[in-house]
Amino acid sequence: MQPEQILIGVRSKIKKEWVICFSAAIIFGLLAHFYKLTNFLPNWDSLLNLYTDQNKIDLGRCFLAMACSVSSYYDLPWMNGLISLIYIAVAAVCVSELFHIRKTIPLILIGGLMETFPTVTSTLAYNYTADGYFLALVCMCVAVILVVRFRKGVLPAAILMAFGIGIYQTYLTFAMVLMIIYLIDQLLFYKIGWKQFWNTTLRFLSCGILGVVGYYLSLNVLLRVSNMTLSKYQGIENAFSFQSIDILRAIWREVYHFFIYFFDFSHGINLFLILNILLVLLLIFFFLLAFRLEKTVQEPWRLAFILICVAVLPIASYVFYFVNPALDYHNLMVMCFCLIYILPVIFYERMSGLSDMIIAVKQWSIIALSVLTIFNFTLLANISYQKMQIAYEKSFGVIVRLADRIEQLSDADQCKKIAIFGFLPGSESISVNFPPDMTGITDSYIIRKQDPMMHENVTQAMLKDYCGLSYQDTTKEEIHEIEQREEFHQMDCWPKQNSIAVIDDTLVIKFGDEIK
Repeated sequence: MQPEQILIGVRSKIKKEWVICFSAAIIFGLLAHFYKLTNFLPNWDSLLNLYTDQNKIDLGRCFLAMACSVSSYYDLPWMNGLISLIYIAVAAVCVSELFHIRKTIPLILIGGLMETFPTVTSTLAYNYTADGYFLALVCMCVAVILVVRFRKGVLPAAILMAFGIGIYQTYLTFAMVLMIIYLIDQLLFYKIGWKQFWNTTLRFLSCGILGVVGYYLSLNVLLRVSNMTLSKYQGIENAFSFQSIDILRAIWREVYHFFIYFFDFSHGINLFLILNILLVLLLIFFFLLAFRLEKTVQEPWRLAFILICVAVLPIASYVFYFVNPALDYHNLMVMCFCLIYILPVIFYERMSGLSDMIIAVKQWSIIALSVLTIFNFTLLANISYQKMQIAYEKSFGVIVRLADRIEQLSDADQCKKIAIFGFLPGSESISVNFPPDMTGITDSYIIRKQDPMMHENVTQAMLKDYCGLSYQDTTKEEIHEIEQREEFHQMDCWPKQNSIAVIDDTLVIKFGDEIK
């Protein structure tokens, strides 16, 4: 068969709705993230991962290396970014197909909301791994469709889910929230019966359990083959022990953080908060209207399960609190919240039995809220990227000044190692709360303290990559020994002239009194 014939065959299988949603997603994605894709805007992690093999088995991300291999293991703004946008666009198509969205406007809105959602911006801040993470998103969306559309789809869906969890564990929550919203839609508008509801629910549960078990087995096999152990980062090493489970505390934290994400009044009134309030009010109105139109109250079991599904949304969103109560959820871990913003868009094609005037009001209100939300998300993205550029340039300036000071030291050529003490003001922050809390962005320096999981710190890496000054790392014992030296106590903190010194064969930089 000739290539042209294959293309014609493929084109005949592609629905017009898929093309609309995909195209809209790419356009909105470029509007929001084009500056990031065409500029090198690293954060502290990026500077340590200009090239990385993505071997993160110790973090439980046993398939991340495979997922990131598509774009190579280099931090390539355009390639990693463009592949990420394509993955998100495919996921948007899957979501629209799952809910049988056929009209042009909701298809466009779904693509726009998914591409501009703040989690996408935070993930692109870690550009070197972003495309891998969004492949996990695609896996979860396709897995849900396989369960719903194919009688024998549970097993392949579980395999896909295990692969997605092995890329980045928290995308399991996206699949869970997507399943719950699908059940709500089926109960409310498709009037599925009791038997069909339980059949679908059991299929979802089977897929989830098999997926988690498959991930667990794969992870343990790869840990043994690689002769590695799970890291202490975020309590991953105890994630499967279930020793510290406190169900009531976990549920409380889930509900609290779910509420705070949408309604954080600590920073005053802002557009994000106002739009979230309007979102909830609109959803409450739509649900009440749908209950009345669909006569849901006349079927108590149906109404009860719809309300249960709604109540379970916070638990599904923060489900990892059950295995690790001390987990620090951040913006990279809440892509599932994007589906809450898509909920009104699903109502766009529902409730067709209303009068023309009410349908028009319903649709225009959905368009207005969604467009404002997409616009706000796009602004957040571009503000974040501007802050990344300023932080990078500010940090680059410090590194150039450090290199200049080092060259002025008469015995700097003798140094083989580097020891860094203290930290620059504001360099501890890993996020900016606009809101939402944008992880990976900072208002200050990206020169940060040494990560115990890394063999080099950011200062050391930047001196090597940008100034050609290469030094070996120092051990904890060597650091402690330097702290006892009289030469060290005579040093002042940066930017004083004597904040850089040579002690034996070690270059010592003193940003502050604490070890950085």
